[in-house]
Amino acid sequence: MKAPTHEEWRRLFAAAEGFVALRPWERMGDSEIFGVADPESGDIGWCSVIGALGESLGLVVNIGDDGLAAFDLLQACGDMTSVGPTLRGLVFTLDDRKYLDRADLAPIRALGLTFRGRQAWPCFRSLRPHHVPWRIDGAEARFLATALEQAADVCARVGRDIDLLRDRRTILVRSPADGGGFEERWIPRPSRPPPAEPPEPPVDEARVAGIARRCQKGEDVWECGQFGLMGARIGDRGERPYFPAAFLIVQSGSGLVLHAGIDRPPFPPESLSAAFLDTVEKLGAVPRQVAVADARARRALGPAAKRLGVAVTAPESLPTFEIVRASLERHMG
Repeated sequence: MKAPTHEEWRRLFAAAEGFVALRPWERMGDSEIFGVADPESGDIGWCSVIGALGESLGLVVNIGDDGLAAFDLLQACGDMTSVGPTLRGLVFTLDDRKYLDRADLAPIRALGLTFRGRQAWPCFRSLRPHHVPWRIDGAEARFLATALEQAADVCARVGRDIDLLRDRRTILVRSPADGGGFEERWIPRPSRPPPAEPPEPPVDEARVAGIARRCQKGEDVWECGQFGLMGARIGDRGERPYFPAAFLIVQSGSGLVLHAGIDRPPFPPESLSAAFLDTVEKLGAVPRQVAVADARARRALGPAAKRLGVAVTAPESLPTFEIVRASLERHMG
């Protein structure tokens, strides 16, 4: 990650100052959204002003079609805990000084800037799926500066000659113009196609055949699933921390934990299939049935399980699994 240069920081703070001077949160709600295209990547950042309810003040830029879908989902359900871990974007907020760390304060001091009071200190963050909000790099600084500059233009005209809620079927987007500067147009609101199912992981046929010869077929039912551990943050010093995902296999009824492991993004399905086969080999027994809590894990385990004659089911509830899951989340939180 290449840190922003002195001039990139200067431009970003100037863009933030111009945006803040308009105090757009005093006349705009968090349901209003518009797009700004990144001159470098072409990605569209979907911009929404935050602060109408008096909480954090600033601008959120959700990137790409997934970012717009996440914004729509948040508007519909209001549950940031289910949306936040999947976001890719950039955020500018005004915070109290105590919430800024040394890396946040360094460019402020280098530029000779001063801020005083509550919710007066600029803070810039990068969002990536399943990772902790982190300091921005140079490319992100340039995109966020562009977004703030263009947001200032849009927000200054909201209520005068722009109505961002005029038609839910279209959305305003500002893009680089051929002759320089930016142009704006109303485009049909992008609709995100249903996500494609990930391919099933390949099966190590020789390994599965060996397991079928060596391991007895039992009558056990295993309950298993994968889930994010938002209370845990993992990362080496200087590395962007991530939120791991846990994969549990428990014996139905008894609560005996047969496997407990954590994985890092992007959570490859091959790791779940390997964990299942590792558990079978360790125990020397093939279960009669595997009840799986989530669709992703079912798809990952299905090919190997079926070759071993194991029924893969999706019951409405997995009581034993949920008890162990709750215990692990309390421990990791």
